[in-house]
Amino acid sequence: MNPNVTFALVYQTGIANVFKITEVSPTENVRQLILQSDFHTAETLVRGAKMAGAKTAVFACNMAGDITNQNWTCNLDSQPFSKEFRCSDLDNIRK
Repeated sequence: MNPNVTFALVYQTGIANVFKITEVSPTENVRQLILQSDFHTAETLVRGAKMAGAKTAVFACNMAGDITNQNWTCNLDSQPFSKEFRCSDLDNIRK
């Protein structure tokens, strides 16, 4: 596994995204969308990445459209759709 890569589960209103985040310098990251789907499918992909030894993180972004370059939050409980998240077993991967 590349130590500079993190797989991020990013909840969005009604959908979930998985991004591959590559750290290219201490102040610059490149975000690449690798999956946009329902919550369960995205959660399963991130669980698999974690089991394979990848660094993982969980975020939310309560915006519509392309969120690649938007600000994401770690405060999942503040999201209006958080009751639908099935990531209680993923708490240990949040950053």
